[in-house]
Amino acid sequence: MMSFLDQVFALVCGQEPSHSWAPGGNLLPFCQRCTGLYTGAAIAAALQLILRLQPRSAYLWFHGLLLLQMIPFGFHLVPQGPVLRTLSGQLFSLGVVAYLWLVPGSRLAMGAGEKYEPWKACLYGVSAGAGSFLVLAGAAWGGPLAAAIITRTGLAGLAAFAVLIVANLAFFLSSAWAWARRVGQRVTP
Repeated sequence: MMSFLDQVFALVCGQEPSHSWAPGGNLLPFCQRCTGLYTGAAIAAALQLILRLQPRSAYLWFHGLLLLQMIPFGFHLVPQGPVLRTLSGQLFSLGVVAYLWLVPGSRLAMGAGEKYEPWKACLYGVSAGAGSFLVLAGAAWGGPLAAAIITRTGLAGLAAFAVLIVANLAFFLSSAWAWARRVGQRVTP
């Protein structure tokens, strides 16, 4: 019988057992790449909330490259094992969250008006790297506690993706509605 989390993640992951981590013999409810994708999203969203990074040009280019790295890994153009699958998922999720954060972060004035502080970018990189290492170490060598923590972190990452997608959709619909009202006001005499 599938657990509730297995059923939830079955909607967004193939859950191939041969490509899934099993810390302490406990099979995670998502594959290795999705382990990276969802735990990375939780880490990235937390870092965005805490650090309120300014989306400068270098920031956008860097995160764009993180999105592009998935092309050779996602299409299996590069031979990869469990660690590389997980790491490529984590890097990809950093890029996805960074771009999904742009509109809600700017609309909610998260980081607006703050001056650029290079130490935040350094802390972001170190924290993301440390988070990646901890997830990989827990997945490879951890026991049941590591499996529970990774699973819950992955669930938080899935929730972060859902919240960011809904927020972007809401802001888009709100902007489209405002635009339609302005156009309608110009047309009517």
